[in-house]
Amino acid sequence: MTGLARFAAYDLQFFLAGEPAFWYAPGENLTPAQIACHSLVADTGSRRVSYALLLTEHADIDEKDLHDR
Repeated sequence: MTGLARFAAYDLQFFLAGEPAFWYAPGENLTPAQIACHSLVADTGSRRVSYALLLTEHADIDEKDLHDR
């Protein structure tokens, strides 16, 4: 599970409408940077940008790691 549904693993809980997003990557543990980027790819609305910024700050994502993703 990715997108906003995955933010709960980092103590950020949001109201979700509809089905959570999925990214199929067998055997791969997604990093917070990957989750933030996937959320932005799914939707670049201001709410998603705000949520991605919250995760970036909360999980202390390195700027270079985020840029590399």
